Amino acid sequence: MSGREGLKQIGKYPVARKLGEGATSEVWLCNDPFNLRDVAVKVAFTESFSDPTRGKVYRKLFLTEAKLAGKLQHPHICQIYDAVAEDTLHYLVMEYVDGGTLEKYCQPDALLPVERVVEIVFKCTRALEFAHKQGVTHRDIKPANILHTGETDVKITDFGAALLASGDTTQVAGVGSPAYMSPEQVKDHPLDHRTDIYSMGVVMYHLLTGRLPFSAENNFTLIYQIATSIPCRPRPSARACRPRSTPSCSARWRRTSPSATRAGRTFPPSSRRRSAPSTSARARRRNSPTPTASRPCAGCRSSRTSRTPSCGKSRAFRPGVTRAPAKR
Repeated sequence: MSGREGLKQIGKYPVARKLGEGATSEVWLCNDPFNLRDVAVKVAFTESFSDPTRGKVYRKLFLTEAKLAGKLQHPHICQIYDAVAEDTLHYLVMEYVDGGTLEKYCQPDALLPVERVVEIVFKCTRALEFAHKQGVTHRDIKPANILHTGETDVKITDFGAALLASGDTTQVAGVGSPAYMSPEQVKDHPLDHRTDIYSMGVVMYHLLTGRLPFSAENNFTLIYQIATSIPCRPRPSARACRPRSTPSCSARWRRTSPSATRAGRTFPPSSRRRSAPSTSARARRRNSPTPTASRPCAGCRSSRTSRTPSCGKSRAFRPGVTRAPAKR
């Protein structure tokens, strides 16, 4: 796709510089002269809409995102201020976030501390919960669509692939990034908010380990693994390269990450360490009364394992305590 090098003005927005470029659009840093703020303007390539095979899909993705302009007002969702569709120019005016995406923190040598990852993921889940309550399912949650600024402030962006519950047009199927898709999404099953929860779990796995739970040489093998396999456990070295990782937090993550549980399946008990009973638990057992059981009378020949002797008589005894036989 051809870019617009040397672009000075987009609509009413003066251009400052180019921020990036994708397969179907490019993003420019502009200034909003009326509201006196910096904005990010995503300009769609005109050629993408006229593509004979994918043109309709690209046009639909643009219109879906444009419909959400001003509707998803949340601290952790990137705002869309305006949408313009002209004959030769289609663009979205969005909130500008200066920190880039989370992709740079998915490298093994640039992992964030566990506490920061947990806080980032928590904020993303709050944003997704808000979107779900508005009837919007993102369907393309991945590090490249999560903007990061400051220590843990995040903004979810790119709702072009979103599934709108209130939409009156046919939704586009087969969109998203396969590596972060849920099993239902790769199978083209009907979707709801749970597909975003799964994708957010994959993002958390990637941020914590520096690798994806599934990897393959091609998309067909990758989709098969997602649909049928259990994610592999992260290598022990993943924790060694993490700054200031907390053992207790790491242990909790291992029990709840996609590698430990998916679709109700967990690692076998042999792969999990048994924790020693706590001091309080031992104290409770020591102070609790010793249980009693029934013991047959001296003249009864019924088994000691019987709850009630055949003669109907029983005497309480403490396990391990031997008593002298009754005198006749």
